[in-house]
Amino acid sequence: MEIHLNDSSMNGTEIISLKGRLDAISSSELEEKVEPLTLNDSKSSLILELTGLEYISSAGLRVILKTAKNCKNNSKKLFLCGLTKNVYDIFKLSGFDLILNIKPDLNSVKEALTN
Repeated sequence: MEIHLNDSSMNGTEIISLKGRLDAISSSELEEKVEPLTLNDSKSSLILELTGLEYISSAGLRVILKTAKNCKNNSKKLFLCGLTKNVYDIFKLSGFDLILNIKPDLNSVKEALTN
């Protein structure tokens, strides 16, 4: 899996783009990259851009749930965007679509951040 951390032009926002499969093997890599971002004070929002994510396992869902909890505990906003149909179906089946802030695309997240 490829994980890209991108400095955003939006103030106080970090964008992480994922490509490939988020499973038991790759979820620890994501957790290592994301956890420091959720615990520090340098950014107020975190966006997981998932357009390139083809598959997510329960291990990947666990990392995203932990990320959401860390963000909430540190007064940060977490957005997920660009979910493919297959990945969205997994989020819906697990009920994560009801507890996470999921937007269709990056522009929708930008609009939500400015409102």
